[in-house]
Amino acid sequence: MICKHELCTGCSVCYSVCPRHCISMREDDEGFIKPFIDEDQCIECLMCVQHCPSNRIYELNMNKEQDVQAYAFKNSDINVLSKSSSGGAFSALAESYIKQGGVVFGS
Repeated sequence: MICKHELCTGCSVCYSVCPRHCISMREDDEGFIKPFIDEDQCIECLMCVQHCPSNRIYELNMNKEQDVQAYAFKNSDINVLSKSSSGGAFSALAESYIKQGGVVFGS
């Protein structure tokens, strides 16, 4: 097992770093792309485990106590808010960024 199933994002880093190319990326039972290891080819070098970003985040969070910060946002423009599924945050941030000379692509 490379990382806990619920932590895997399907990023394919494990697939990319495997020196034996024994990891394939396939749909799991829920339709998510996840790594599957050919145990017969695996040499247990742990490159996949060491490079997995989900393991790194999990380890860092488990090994130190830290305060968790959360932010909430609700667009003050009722017209934008009524057409939004997430509080209208994206449109407000995008508009602000564009006004400052930035460019916004997709979301």
